[in-house]
Amino acid sequence: MSGSSSDAAESSSPNKDGMECPSCQADIPPGHIFCGHCGYRVPEQPEPRPTMGPPPPEPLPSTPPTVADVAPPAPEPEPVPAPEPEPPEAPARLVLLLPNGEEGGSYPLKGEKTQIGRSKGNILFLDDPYVSPLHATFQHSDGQLHVTNEASLNGLFIRLRNRVELEHGDVLLLGKQLLRFESIERQPELDSEMNIHEPPATPIWGSPYGSYWGRLIQLISGGSEGNAILLGGEQVELGRERGQITFPGDRFISSLHARVLTENNRFYVEDVGSRNGTFVQIRGEHTLTHKDILIIGEQLLRVELQA
Repeated sequence: MSGSSSDAAESSSPNKDGMECPSCQADIPPGHIFCGHCGYRVPEQPEPRPTMGPPPPEPLPSTPPTVADVAPPAPEPEPVPAPEPEPPEAPARLVLLLPNGEEGGSYPLKGEKTQIGRSKGNILFLDDPYVSPLHATFQHSDGQLHVTNEASLNGLFIRLRNRVELEHGDVLLLGKQLLRFESIERQPELDSEMNIHEPPATPIWGSPYGSYWGRLIQLISGGSEGNAILLGGEQVELGRERGQITFPGDRFISSLHARVLTENNRFYVEDVGSRNGTFVQIRGEHTLTHKDILIIGEQLLRVELQA
């Protein structure tokens, strides 16, 4: 009975690999609980827990994560281009004045030269039939702004600020009236036109001019001439209701508008505070100042110079 119980105990023993008896140094076969020589009892050993697959790897030493382990490095910022410099402001501009007195468009006069016309130039007035294909040129020179009439058919006019000397053939604009000034005393030029090299023996017959020193010839739309008005005395005033010369049907002319006068055989025109101004035609080149007002065709333009 003891043998069978020993065999049963041995079959259930966890001693699977055998060992040396710690008491007598005899070999204890695998599966035996007692030493066969001295009876030493072999202590029970816990059986290893079965595992699936290879054993887990040993853990690596713990180290704090770095920024490179957590996220990829941030890309280097792209260089920011330097802001482009703002274009320099035009040294001058033209401001369009509407018939109701308000401002219309603004035309900067950039660069050294700006040209105005109906079909040629930098600034075009396509719908104005009174503007020539190339009408006027504005040019910056020596810190000043100059305008040149480019032989336009209807001319270039500037509003008077002060008294201006008149020359034979100058054209004035008052309201809707276009008037050409002519000096009467032009005997040398008249002789040249008539191919007269010596004074005639017989005086030329005609109406006496007395104290008349000039005349204003009305220029009619289409190119024809209207009335010729003689100028005498020291001065002649023009207006809608007052003056020696009146234009009662022109509502754009003030009651007293302008005067033409003579001093020391020289002739002048000046505005006398009219509402719409008195204009004289520019011949050739003219130097402009701030707030000058020009007429090109039917366009009323104010000159503005940058300080």
